[in-house]
Amino acid sequence: MSLGLKLRQIRKEKKLSQIEVAEKANVAVNSIRLYEANKRQPRMDQLQKIASALEIDVAELLETQPRKLINRDGFQSGFDCRKIRT
Repeated sequence: MSLGLKLRQIRKEKKLSQIEVAEKANVAVNSIRLYEANKRQPRMDQLQKIASALEIDVAELLETQPRKLINRDGFQSGFDCRKIRT
């Protein structure tokens, strides 16, 4: 999940509008909109302000689920590519 989608999901779970998050974080509303649309990435200081406004840890916004490897036939691969030696 992208940072923007994660931000939107958490904001909605907390029942906050983009305006409310922007005001609490002291960040422009347009910036929040652009972050949620994945059209811009926040600087770390802005990310910390947004996380604080949402009452969460920055790590929660940065968490992503690992991508599954898909082989040529479209099936999930059963091996760990980190163990491949070249």
